[in-house]
Amino acid sequence: EALMEHDGAGCGGIITTNTSDDDMRARGFSEAAIREVRDFQAFLVARGNLEFHGSFQEWRARWRAAPTEETKP
Repeated sequence: EALMEHDGAGCGGIITTNTSDDDMRARGFSEAAIREVRDFQAFLVARGNLEFHGSFQEWRARWRAAPTEETKP
């Protein structure tokens, strides 16, 4: 968890639904962090919200603030 909290910190740029996995890797994201972003994107799309632009920390905060596990993919 400590590594996950650090992961992505200081990585520049904005994550969008068009950001590739390779781009995130090049910016220092771990495979676990990339999976978390993709899971969050699937969560948004399933609810009809196709776009969310923001920093990795914003993605993570919104994902972790989402309802309980049964509503997550």
